[in-house]
Amino acid sequence: LVLVAAEFVAGHVAHSLAITSDAWHNLTDLPTLILSWIALYFERKPPDEKKTFGYQRAGVLVAFVNALVLLGVAAFIVFEGYERIMKPEPVATGMMLGIGVLALVINGGISLALSREHHDLTLRSVFIHNLGDAFSNVGIIAGAWLIRETGQPLIDPMVAFVIAGLILWTSLGLIADSANILLEGLPKGMKLESVANAMLTVEGVREVHDVHI
Repeated sequence: LVLVAAEFVAGHVAHSLAITSDAWHNLTDLPTLILSWIALYFERKPPDEKKTFGYQRAGVLVAFVNALVLLGVAAFIVFEGYERIMKPEPVATGMMLGIGVLALVINGGISLALSREHHDLTLRSVFIHNLGDAFSNVGIIAGAWLIRETGQPLIDPMVAFVIAGLILWTSLGLIADSANILLEGLPKGMKLESVANAMLTVEGVREVHDVHI
């Protein structure tokens, strides 16, 4: 929250769309972390009379919702970037650079802490989200340096477009993976024919039909 507040203030004062875009991106981390925390709680609950399969898909549902939120953020950043290209504004590169370094330290630390949690889709969504934040912070730092060296303010919305593209790329991957699980699709790396053929190798099995995975 402190980082988001600092970025919104710095983005306004420095006239940097890249920082403001990153603030919006980081702001979506708050519901992401809260929802993921709630999902992890539900995932550990045992099955009951109403949820006989348990609550394992709570985390998958949260990952899906998180990805949809990210799509909206990416669209907003692209719109704002177009507006800034039409009406360029001078950017305070010193403040842009300082905020970029601060954000990189925070988001990089969170990403490092979650780097071994790829087996859980909920934690993976949080990891990817924060890793994307860290990469966007690198873009902000590089953009600040380029603006200072060239004096070209259009670099700022260009960095914002890169951040939006990164958000879009990560969110589409999460939507595909989580939707496949919610729709009971075939798990990655598995082939229906291979499983059926493996069943046929079991002694006594003569026919395999109506297979669901």
